[in-house]
Amino acid sequence: MKKWIAMDVYGILLMVILTMLGYVISSNRTLKYVINLINSFLFYVSIPFTTIIRISFMNNESEFLIALVISLLHIFTILIISFVIARMYVGFIDAISISISLSMPNAGYLAIPLSIILFNNSLYVIPYMMAFNLFLPFLVIVLTYIVTTRKENSKGIYIKTFPGLFAISIAIIFRFLKIQIQNVAIINHIDNFLTYSFYLSFIVIGSSLKEFNFNDAINNLKILKITCFMKYLLSPLLSIMMIYITLNYMKINDMYIHGIMLQSIMPPAITNIIIGKVFKLNEKLISMLLLLLTPISIVTSIFLWGILL
Repeated sequence: MKKWIAMDVYGILLMVILTMLGYVISSNRTLKYVINLINSFLFYVSIPFTTIIRISFMNNESEFLIALVISLLHIFTILIISFVIARMYVGFIDAISISISLSMPNAGYLAIPLSIILFNNSLYVIPYMMAFNLFLPFLVIVLTYIVTTRKENSKGIYIKTFPGLFAISIAIIFRFLKIQIQNVAIINHIDNFLTYSFYLSFIVIGSSLKEFNFNDAINNLKILKITCFMKYLLSPLLSIMMIYITLNYMKINDMYIHGIMLQSIMPPAITNIIIGKVFKLNEKLISMLLLLLTPISIVTSIFLWGILL
């Protein structure tokens, strides 16, 4: 416990500093390109290579697959339930915007660095991140048919899934062919570098906070209450229920359980903004939920796992 607290203090301190740095950088037009570079590096390098390393060197495939299936079911169930609840209060397009925001979380950029801070390992949130990448193409296909838009516009979102799906494919090939890497020290150095690189995501998060408008939050207070209820109460309770049912039939590592629960309270993914633009959803609402729920999710996860671990 003492070790976790010491690690958490340094991790949280670094997180706060980098978030503030991102906020400052976003105010300077000449430095905004730094945010884009960090974004691209995390998306095309850190996340794919971390996925490959973690899956290639994990000890138990069956537990990982169980966590993956639970994650997929959780995403799908939250998508449906949140749409039904939101539809009671808002219009069709707004309900879709809310359901996508709540069911498609920031499973990589934020969940991985938080997992490193809280669990000292990113492996346990990767099943949910994989589920996100596997579910995204399905979501795009569904939206193409239920929302009036030009189908060719959705190609950009399919491209977004490529790095994640490519990394998953490479990792599976590595495990299937039982490819052994002789110089494990090099892999460990790369893994350590990638682990620390995820802290850069807080610079991206800090830069996005510049766009937050407090008046928008006040004007949409009713919607925010509904989304907070679904995100921080309904979503984790649903994940706990799914895990409990699973444990009656099969065994799974406790840390995968923590990983799924952490993902269940993660804020909306940045990809949701792109989905909103492509399918002409309520972009303003999606952006507002992302900006508001991100700091709430960070504080909530650190507080909860400070008690649980």
